[in-house]
Order: sequence, then C-alpha cells, then structure tokens
Amino acid sequence: MQIPVLIMTTGTGAFGLNLQSVNRVFIVEPQWNPSVEDQAISRAIRLGQEQQVMVVRYCVQNSIEEDMCTQQTHKLKISKMNFEKELISVPRQSSAGNGA
Repeated sequence: MQIPVLIMTTGTGAFGLNLQSVNRVFIVEPQWNPSVEDQAISRAIRLGQEQQVMVVRYCVQNSIEEDMCTQQTHKLKISKMNFEKELISVPRQSSAGNGA
C-alpha cells in the first residue's frame, strides 16, 4: 500500500496552495506568528474538501518550540480580547431617520 506524503515548511504551505485532498496536517515547526500556521492549515480546509482534517501540532518540551507555542497561545488570547473589544465598541448605525 502506498500513501502519498507532501512535506513542506509552514511558510511555504501558507501561501497559494489548495490541498483539498489532504486530511492530515502536522505542524512540526511552530511560527512566531500564529496566523502563518492558520493559513497553512487553511490550505487543507477548503471548499471541496470531502474529509475531516486532523491537525497535530508538535511542541517539544524544554525547547525553543515550547516557548514559541506558549507565545502563540498568549498572542491568540490578546488578539481575541482586542477583536471582541472592537466588536463591542463599534457603533451601530440606524436605518431609521435617513428620509429614504
């Protein structure tokens, strides 16, 4: 039995590819910018994908990768808080009273 495997860096996988036939993504090199990883994962989760996609992130204990994974988690929490704050503070426009 042969199983095709495609190996690429996260940076390469984040740009310009559509991999609808991929059903497993393994992140073995965490990035400082978590959105780069999200972009790479999104290449497998596309319109036309017919299978469930499994994503595995490897973070080696007591290594720089562990620090990067911790930083990613922290950045994502801050980003989520800022995004939610922006949603709350955006004024809603009323459609009434415009004379149309």
